[in-house]
Amino acid sequence: MFGEKKEAGGGSHEAHELEFDRALEFTPKIIVIEPHSLADATARWIKIGNGLTRVGIGCGVASVATFALTKSNSAQSLYVMFPLVGVNLLCCTLYNVSWSSDPCIHYQVDNSKEIRDQLPLADNMEDAVILVRCVDTNRRVLHTTVTLVALSLVVYRVIQWFKQL
Repeated sequence: MFGEKKEAGGGSHEAHELEFDRALEFTPKIIVIEPHSLADATARWIKIGNGLTRVGIGCGVASVATFALTKSNSAQSLYVMFPLVGVNLLCCTLYNVSWSSDPCIHYQVDNSKEIRDQLPLADNMEDAVILVRCVDTNRRVLHTTVTLVALSLVVYRVIQWFKQL
């Protein structure tokens, strides 16, 4: 178990972070984070990354759908597509800059009863966050592909719009 309460005082939080970083280097299948502050911060960081991915993919798909459902000479579609692609690009860029190099992206928070029952957790560790290693390559490829397709379609629609002027 990583981050078990071993020492009291100001240096314990840093010690827990170092222990957690070392655990991430060994890429175990499951990591249990016990100190509430570190567990909460890690879970929040992973949730923000997941949110950026979901929002980015959603905006990209909405932009592609707008392209597919509107006429090729429709300037109004650009009013919808530009903000959607902008949010998509922002999410994709933030994720790739801030999260792609972080080893935490290979883990998801899993507090399911099945996982908890399999682990030998102490009674006082009910607030522990459990990270399960997962393959996120498909999600990252999907996010980047949707972003590139949506951006390409917006550029194509802008070119069409300028040609009709």
